[in-house]
Amino acid sequence: MEKGRGQQRDNDDVESLLKLLKPYDPLKMRAYKVPSAVGNVRNNFKELLKDIG
Repeated sequence: MEKGRGQQRDNDDVESLLKLLKPYDPLKMRAYKVPSAVGNVRNNFKELLKDIG
C-alpha cells in the first residue's frame, strides 16, 4: 500500500481494522438542539456552541 502524507502505518490488515468498528454505546450518546446556522460552514462564532434546547 502506498503511504500518503502523515500516514505512519499500513492499513492493509483488514481483520485488525474491523475490530475497531464497534457501535457506540447509545446510553453514552447525547443529542442537543442547535441553531440552524450550524449547518453553514461560513458561520464561525462561539454562540453556535450553545445548547438551545
